[in-house]
Amino acid sequence: MDQLKQVEDFRTKDGRRHPLWLVLLFVTMGTMNGYVGYRGWGDLVKRHSRVLIKKFGFQKHGVPSYSTIRRVVMGVEFDKLAEKFNDWAKNYVEIEESEWCALDGKSIKGANLIDQLKQVEDFRTKDGRRHPLWLVLLFVTMGTMNGYVGYRGWGDFVKRHSRVLIKKFGIQKHGVPSYSTIRRVVMGVEFDKLAEKFNDWAKNYVEIEESEWCALDGKSIKGTVKNYNSSQQNFVSIVSVFACKRGLVVGMEKFENHETSEIQVVQDLITAMDLQGVVFSFDSLHCQKKLVS
Repeated sequence: MDQLKQVEDFRTKDGRRHPLWLVLLFVTMGTMNGYVGYRGWGDLVKRHSRVLIKKFGFQKHGVPSYSTIRRVVMGVEFDKLAEKFNDWAKNYVEIEESEWCALDGKSIKGANLIDQLKQVEDFRTKDGRRHPLWLVLLFVTMGTMNGYVGYRGWGDFVKRHSRVLIKKFGIQKHGVPSYSTIRRVVMGVEFDKLAEKFNDWAKNYVEIEESEWCALDGKSIKGTVKNYNSSQQNFVSIVSVFACKRGLVVGMEKFENHETSEIQVVQDLITAMDLQGVVFSFDSLHCQKKLVS
């Protein structure tokens, strides 16, 4: 606890409902008890809220919410946190003579996503590139995973966290991408290639356990409808695979209703993901004999 209190709080004083050290302590406690990720840490503090409130004596705001935990973990400077953790671990754990210690390196999953996004071809001319395509797409992905949706939402996300993003990704000359830049990139990028790279990343990032529930559904994209007042109406839809336990989309595919049906796209997506022992849930559209067989 004393070590965590030495980690500098990056938040403004107006937005501090809970001390930084307290949120980090709950994250550490959750991780040591098998709760992983924002949702997991949120579940820990919610499940044990009465005990935690009594133990640490905070009454006014209750336990930190999932959103608070997420903002803290995303914004805290990892190097300083790791330094304090290592100082604590050296005093907490006594290694005996001849005791075995295993060392291993694991890549940060976000870095793998960056590698995938760098493979998406940039459609813009070189003269108009103030920010790399992968960086804009990464900010869009980060914003979406944190509840920011749409051009305005993604613009708000990068603006709100501009100082952290500039420092983290070493952006110097032009600052974070503007709302207009984000809009142009999202409108112009080839979705099929982006979806392919996203699916490749998601398969390695999320390990779906046996008997885990995955929900599949298709949604039409606003503004893509053509000939809306006739029987020849056409529009673009996205089918996504949602891992319910983890709260993450682990696969997606685009289609046009004139070219194919949602039924076929869902079957192809399940085959491509090659998931075994998973429970899928669909709407009534997919109650087909072929799917059962």
